[in-house]
Amino acid sequence: MGTGDNREVVAVTVDPGTGAVSADFTMAHAANSPVSVSGGFSAGVVPPGGNGSTAWVLKVFGDINGNGSMVYVEYTCDFANSRLTRNSMAFNALAKTPPTVEEILVDNLVANPGNAACFTYQPKTVNGTTFIVGVAITLTVQSRDRDPITNQFQRESKALLNVSPRNVFNVWQNASLGLNNRVQPTPPSVTNLLPALP
Repeated sequence: MGTGDNREVVAVTVDPGTGAVSADFTMAHAANSPVSVSGGFSAGVVPPGGNGSTAWVLKVFGDINGNGSMVYVEYTCDFANSRLTRNSMAFNALAKTPPTVEEILVDNLVANPGNAACFTYQPKTVNGTTFIVGVAITLTVQSRDRDPITNQFQRESKALLNVSPRNVFNVWQNASLGLNNRVQPTPPSVTNLLPALP
């Protein structure tokens, strides 16, 4: 809150019964002083384990689309249907819905050579909290038609090895320096969306 020498970090609380917002300030601020929200989620890329991300499903949440609205997104390597999907919903949705045809990103997806994972994670742990600071993505697709000479389908694998979620990386750096006042917990509504669809 505030600017220049009058800037301070404050925790904002909301009374669940009344909806009243309050904060404890250590400095005086003029009316209409600017307010900025700083910080990030330690689990913006949901770490593996329990209902977390897996080798075949990448689970992320935050302002993914950069429009000020928080969403929960699952990227799924769906080999049964030969596709990579992106299932996006509001972070506070009451229930998860299956992806629609508009959320198919890649068709003709097949298993990677050696059944290698679609998603692998680079975890860093600080004081018992795991941050995923890097994700590697490996996908293999198959041609729609057979090669006219070999009568075989052609397959090609591609890997993107340096996907680093900036907000999670920044929050991990802050936590590593003992600056925990900007590390946000996972919202309960996101935790409710983590289990797989029945």
